[in-house]
Amino acid sequence: MAEINWTAESEQWLKDIHDYIAQDNPRAAIRLVASIYIFRLLGFFEANNIVILNHAFTKKTQKTPAREINIAEKRKREYLKEKSLT
Repeated sequence: MAEINWTAESEQWLKDIHDYIAQDNPRAAIRLVASIYIFRLLGFFEANNIVILNHAFTKKTQKTPAREINIAEKRKREYLKEKSLT
């Protein structure tokens, strides 16, 4: 499984969003920050160790829904078709 490393810029962006929301509702700010980290990325490997990430969705269960996999597979086919035309 891949590890996502947040850049200093993205960490600052997240802190700024939290601080802005926390002015009115500290509990909502905590929930927002927690929910940002709960997502899944789907994609595939291409030549030369390139990873194409073609779908992201909010993680709600342990099992990846078939609908989300189908979206990623469709986008992969579309990407490869477009690439072969160029």
